[in-house]
Amino acid sequence: MPSSTLFRLSGAALIAAVPLWIAGTLLHPPTAELADIIGSSQSLSHALDAAAVALVLIALPGLYAHHAARTGLLGLAGFVLLMLFAAYLVYMLIYEAGPVALLSADPSAERLFAPGGIVRQGELRQFGPPLALGTVVYGIALLRSGLYSRWAGLLLIAFLPAFFILLGLYSAAPTPTRETLDAVGFTRFAVGGAHLLLHLGLAVAGGRLWIAQHEGPLTATAPQRSR
Repeated sequence: MPSSTLFRLSGAALIAAVPLWIAGTLLHPPTAELADIIGSSQSLSHALDAAAVALVLIALPGLYAHHAARTGLLGLAGFVLLMLFAAYLVYMLIYEAGPVALLSADPSAERLFAPGGIVRQGELRQFGPPLALGTVVYGIALLRSGLYSRWAGLLLIAFLPAFFILLGLYSAAPTPTRETLDAVGFTRFAVGGAHLLLHLGLAVAGGRLWIAQHEGPLTATAPQRSR
């Protein structure tokens, strides 16, 4: 396969991930609590989100090949971490689309969904934060490559602080305020919106790949910034 074809297919996949993620976010139940999951579109919403992240996972090698010569070890480190983070997200989303949705109908579901219960143990959330640092590293690498609009790198970098700031504000709010936020689906849009920054940043880089006309990876000289 010519490298130009690889770049275009990778770019198309990164762009296509955006509407899939938005659809999954809109269909997501208001919270991840048992009462909202039962009888909801949990499975469909997480399946769409998993498909979006799977497209990213497939496309990242093509994006990395496009800028590898210009980003060195920083680009390699960011690429590896982001691949691992995307793989972790695919696991989490498939887990929530399948086992979690099925367990919600179990008569003993309340116990299973309790803090420290079987469902929470399966989320493996301890792996999320360290792997998510890859979004910052890779965002910096995209900025340093000089190949893409600055928005590609800036949006990737913005994902992590946006995610923790929004969830931090929710956690720090008094109980009545949190109940009001739950009623309007705040956590759904906070989590989905933060991840959307990541997808948009990759889609911006993907747009550059889509229009790439060269036949091989670029050299480390003569950067051509796309705006």
